[in-house]
Amino acid sequence: MRRWISLLALFAFAGGAWAQEPAAQTASERYGACQAAANGGDRRIDEICDLVDDLNGQLRSYDGARHPRRFADLQQALGTALLVIGDLGDERALRDSISAEEFAARHYSRERAPSRWAGIQLNIAGALVTLGDMEDPTAPQEAVPLLLAAIDAIRSNEQPVLWASLQSTLATAYVQTSDNGRDADALRNAIGALQAALQVYRRPSFTEERARTQARLEELLSALGGRQDRS
Repeated sequence: MRRWISLLALFAFAGGAWAQEPAAQTASERYGACQAAANGGDRRIDEICDLVDDLNGQLRSYDGARHPRRFADLQQALGTALLVIGDLGDERALRDSISAEEFAARHYSRERAPSRWAGIQLNIAGALVTLGDMEDPTAPQEAVPLLLAAIDAIRSNEQPVLWASLQSTLATAYVQTSDNGRDADALRNAIGALQAALQVYRRPSFTEERARTQARLEELLSALGGRQDRS
């Protein structure tokens, strides 16, 4: 599911997820994307929606005050599942994903768990960038500082995949803030972020990511060059 399907790998990292106050509605009742999946027979999305319901039930069985770590783990995993659903164009799922991840971030702070915290910021920024694709102009502006802080919190040699994902998402956020390519500084920042991601993706195990990132980089370089030619 475009760029966010890879974030399902964070389930293993997160441990298990729903928002601070689990909703009484089922996923199919709450999210249009889940309703469409059920009606259209999209089994993969159906399973993710079922996972959301399961995690919702788990959260209801926990006292967040007595089990803060487990509750935060569930919140983070829920945020990831809702991000996948939201990437289908479901705004409510995206905003619920942000709420769940923000709750998890209260437990996993930058100081206590920088890698975990950076992963949470990636999920939040991912939802914001997707909202940007849905023409919410403020969302990518909110994503940029989150991503910069997350990149600053980790080392590329210690968390290369996470670090490169942050850089790639940052590039997308910068492009969204570039006013359709009119802002040369935003384009340059996006180019710099992609070049940083390529530091990781040049490794043999990242053939697909390298090709995709290189194509994006060439597109932005061409756009920046065309803008300069017109000025």
